[in-house]
Amino acid sequence: DTMCQMPEPFKFAKVKVSKVFKMDGATPSYDKGALVEVDSEVQEKYDYITRTVENRGICERTGFISKNGLFPRGTFSLGLLQMAFFFRPNEWYAGQFVKIIHCIDDVDDDAKIYLEAILNGLSNKLLSVLVRDVERTFYESEILLPVKRDGKIDYEWMSNYTKTTKKNIGQFIQGLCKRH
Repeated sequence: DTMCQMPEPFKFAKVKVSKVFKMDGATPSYDKGALVEVDSEVQEKYDYITRTVENRGICERTGFISKNGLFPRGTFSLGLLQMAFFFRPNEWYAGQFVKIIHCIDDVDDDAKIYLEAILNGLSNKLLSVLVRDVERTFYESEILLPVKRDGKIDYEWMSNYTKTTKKNIGQFIQGLCKRH
């Protein structure tokens, strides 16, 4: 069992969200009328993110609209309707009522997948406050993260945990397919 071989982190500790993430309004935002039809397979496509949770917040795909409002890959979106966080592995545009979350430290994509689950643990808390108080509540919140002996957040452990979990899921699915 690969999961059993995964070493535990030194410890888990409560960390203030403001030490890990920066939140900004996703501005400018675009309405659906601004989307650009993608007319070829070669043309680059971008996710258009809205406040919904359906399809991980992706309402549609669009062609290039503008450099202004094109949010970088490796960030998180927060849809303010259902307070759901999603890691964005590609550049994206936002609709209304979306926030963008950046990691303060340099963190790889696998660790960010782990952090997406941690961030979504804040959803119920954020749903209980007015939209104008979301940013303050977000920054004041604490999350439980793995830390190293020196007290620094253990992003490497998060990354390895995600990779191991992906591998285990793949092996499990392959095993199911072989049986049927």
